[in-house]
Amino acid sequence: MSNIVPHSTSVFNAVTLCLRRDGVISHLPQTDWQTSADRACDHLTKVGEFLRGDRPDGVFPSPLELRIVGAEPFANVGALREILLCAQANKMIGHVWTTGRWATDEASTQAVLDRLTGLIHAVTLHTGAPAIDEIGIAPLERLIRVLRGNKLGTVIECAVGPNSRLPLESRVGEAFDWLRSVRCFCGCHSSAR
Repeated sequence: MSNIVPHSTSVFNAVTLCLRRDGVISHLPQTDWQTSADRACDHLTKVGEFLRGDRPDGVFPSPLELRIVGAEPFANVGALREILLCAQANKMIGHVWTTGRWATDEASTQAVLDRLTGLIHAVTLHTGAPAIDEIGIAPLERLIRVLRGNKLGTVIECAVGPNSRLPLESRVGEAFDWLRSVRCFCGCHSSAR
């Protein structure tokens, strides 16, 4: 999935840190983490030690991508910063999954990203019809604008289920405007055909 880590000769291209197990597979609004920054950093340090130790060539790329998923990573920016600093110290680059709920206005969204400058290299916006119905499209549009303005890698992942109101046909290659066609775009990542 990652296109920011050169991994054509690597067996593994990323390590995933789950802040909350159920948040990985749902769009429920749980924002609380089930792990602490200290515990996460302990794990990342062990991964870093392994990467610096004896290992076969070509198993992992350098730097290794750290995917931070589950809950809402941006709900605790201070702890997220700690984790990303620890990852950077262990030669990992940050890729954070988010629901976009935290992007309440452009100034605060920019302020959060300013605190994480140099630590995040990509953001995946994970959404779906229920989340869009609940929070509206404005926070998602805002987040995309700010991410693009900061030239951060951005992936938009929209869950589509068999009973979804979103279109299931593929729209890959079709030019579209995110701000007007988010519901059409969300059909791009459908596994239900």
